[in-house]
Amino acid sequence: MIYKRLEQHDQRCELLYKKYFRRVYGLAIRASTLYSAAMEGDEVVGCMGVRKRKGDRYFMLYIIVHPDHRKKGIAKGLVKNAIKYIKDDAKVIYAKIDPDDYTLQVFYDLNFVNTGKDNKFKVLELTRSKMEQNNEG
Repeated sequence: MIYKRLEQHDQRCELLYKKYFRRVYGLAIRASTLYSAAMEGDEVVGCMGVRKRKGDRYFMLYIIVHPDHRKKGIAKGLVKNAIKYIKDDAKVIYAKIDPDDYTLQVFYDLNFVNTGKDNKFKVLELTRSKMEQNNEG
């Protein structure tokens, strides 16, 4: 599996998002400022979008893995790939995750901490010191 940073939105990610993501398409993709993709050959099997906000704060807006490729560590690879590109600039990274989402454990495994709830979502954060711990392990 190859993980790539995409400089701009990729139509293959858009198709994957539209087909398999439960939330309304559009806002998360348009709001993203960094894209990460998991590639198997020429096929995009996973994507995520991240947005920089408020100086040194980043928000992970969406993560999607094709159902045929789930439970293979791809979501974790996407998150780690995104962190790699923003860790030098980020003081904190946030993610809002549905408690039933298959990726929730990925964030806990990468030292994200549950900071509360926003409506029905869990709000997770990863601080710079925790990012450093991920690099050590």
